[in-house]
Amino acid sequence: MKCLEEKRFEDITVSDLQRVSTVGRSTFYRLFDNTADVLAYLCDGVFGQAGRDYALLARPTADETTLCFIRIWMENKTLLKAIADSGRTEFLYEAHRKYLAPNRGFLPGAETMDPVQLDYLMATLTACLGAFLRAWIRAGGQETDGQLQQRIRLCFKTLGQMFDEVPS
Repeated sequence: MKCLEEKRFEDITVSDLQRVSTVGRSTFYRLFDNTADVLAYLCDGVFGQAGRDYALLARPTADETTLCFIRIWMENKTLLKAIADSGRTEFLYEAHRKYLAPNRGFLPGAETMDPVQLDYLMATLTACLGAFLRAWIRAGGQETDGQLQQRIRLCFKTLGQMFDEVPS
């Protein structure tokens, strides 16, 4: 994270990471193949934190769950910006899928969905998360957690209305 505060992700080298972390080159390559692996690792850590924070909520509502994620990402804006700027949003996708798999019980109706439908729902939520976060970064990341939550809610409401109007 210190390197990301000093340089763009594309400009960070293994030598930079070694210097800041005091990890030797052989240790670095034992843990990671390249600098992008470090970015993925950090992204996984953020979702792990979100999962720990989520676990502290007693029977969370969709709004509480959304706010939990928004707050974690607001606290990790530098990392999010590096992921978005580097075009490596697959890290967001993979980390979110890892998080959602054991925590899908919070999804309304998940217990009655067949596994294929549940996978579609999880894929949709994961893709939307990445898109919302990229849009937030492009807009300057200035909105409060409540403002961002309102924007997300409005997007889903609009999508729901669009699909309700589609003839079956």
